[in-house]
Parts: sequence; C-alpha cells; structure tokens
Amino acid sequence: MAHAHHIGAEYAGHSALGEWIRRVADVTREELKYRRQFKRTMRELAALDDAQLADMGLNRSMIRSAAIEATYGPQE
Repeated sequence: MAHAHHIGAEYAGHSALGEWIRRVADVTREELKYRRQFKRTMRELAALDDAQLADMGLNRSMIRSAAIEATYGPQE
C-alpha cells in the first residue's frame, strides 16, 4: 500500500509540472504573438513616407513608441 501511495504522489508531481509547462508555453506563445504584431507595425510605419507619417501626427522618431502603443496599449 505504501508503494501505491508513493506512485500516486509521483504522478501528482508530474501533473503539476505538466501544468506549469503548459502555462509557460501559453505565455510564450502570447508573447511571440505580440512581438510579431509589434514588428509588423514597425515595418508598416517605417515604410510610410514622411508626409504620410505627418498626416497621422507622427515623425520618424516616434515610430517605435507608436508601435509599442499600438501593440501593447498606452504606456504609463
């Protein structure tokens, strides 16, 4: 009986580890999704000419902060 209890505890540990790995994978996937969106926004804004950026109220030095805000929301 003690042996069966030990095996059950071992599986419980693997279950917790598996859940932790799934959570880390989910967070990583989410972070990669935001990173891809950020990079895409940077490319699109950088491809615009200065007049187009000015029409949006931006200049070249503002592209990075605009991409961050567009991707992650307003930064405090």
